[in-house]
Amino acid sequence: MSRRLVPLLTLTVLGVLTLAALTLSVNTDKAAHIVTSYHRAKPHYPGNPYGAPEYGFGGYSSNRLTTEIGAQWRVPKISPQSSEGNATTWIAVQNDLRQFIQLGTFENKTNGVAQYQIFWSDVTVSFHPQQLLEVNAGDLINFKMVQSSRGWRLSFDDLTETTHETITIPYARGSVFMSAQWIQEDPTIGGLSTHLPYPSIAAPTFAHMTLDNRSPQLARNDGQVLSTADGVFLVPSLVHRDQFTFTNATGPARQYLQDVFAFNAALYPLQIDVFYNRSPSKAVLRHIQATLTTLDVKLKTQTWPTNLLTSVKGDATAVDAYVKLFGHFTVSPKPMSETELQQLETIPLHYDPVIDQLRFQLGLPPGR
Repeated sequence: MSRRLVPLLTLTVLGVLTLAALTLSVNTDKAAHIVTSYHRAKPHYPGNPYGAPEYGFGGYSSNRLTTEIGAQWRVPKISPQSSEGNATTWIAVQNDLRQFIQLGTFENKTNGVAQYQIFWSDVTVSFHPQQLLEVNAGDLINFKMVQSSRGWRLSFDDLTETTHETITIPYARGSVFMSAQWIQEDPTIGGLSTHLPYPSIAAPTFAHMTLDNRSPQLARNDGQVLSTADGVFLVPSLVHRDQFTFTNATGPARQYLQDVFAFNAALYPLQIDVFYNRSPSKAVLRHIQATLTTLDVKLKTQTWPTNLLTSVKGDATAVDAYVKLFGHFTVSPKPMSETELQQLETIPLHYDPVIDQLRFQLGLPPGR
């Protein structure tokens, strides 16, 4: 299993409470088991408390009945000056039964050589990307996934090279899918938390987006920021005329995303534990507490624009609530109590509006 969502909260499989979802990702075929993930499904466990940005995934998701999803993009080009790194660009569908299938491109640079390929993946191939065609950076490609009685029909049309192909994957026949996703991802390697370097790469632009053969109705609340371990924070633009792109976060928005990133990364192992109905280790819990304490200090001592001070104060209050919760949280091998699980769901319900208010003022989508 690669880095994916884990509970299913809203979009991936992680599910968690209100916040966020972990993502069950997909492996990227590379000697090192690169993982490309897939994201969100809606479960009932703690996801991203406190509303930190979803880790490693950026773009848009729509939670509604889905039988078709499509989009067009130019294969993002890795800068010649970029160090080695890995990225993936894809569309996907998912449901709360942990069924998932995706189609897109991966953009990798290894040993000084950039490589671009079209791939698909699903659960039955253990999330390992199935490579379909080598392509060139800058190629304009149209992707479409359509559910049929035989499974999923995956089509890609390289408009630059006039190459078209359609394959049918006999996966999840008769199943209902309730999540559609247009995502740019920073893959992981060897499992869940070790992210590969993210290359210096052109921001992808998803265009001609379709959902059930219509224009998807997507708002800022359906978006999520791509945050990487390399300090890259890409904010999806609002969807306009069925397309969106990404911009680098700057100013107070970047400061905020940098502040919450360490906590977001530390929280991931807990999301995995909760998904598998097990208590976290002492090390996991201590790491979460340490990052929360640091975050609390940053929010209270950094310089913020005057119009944000009230919201920043509210954010710090939310952090304090999580510090208190994790301060006496059950650790392995003892099982988590129902009370703790309820708190993981109810605390976000109380504080999410406060957290999202600050993110809204910063021009960011809500935390997942």
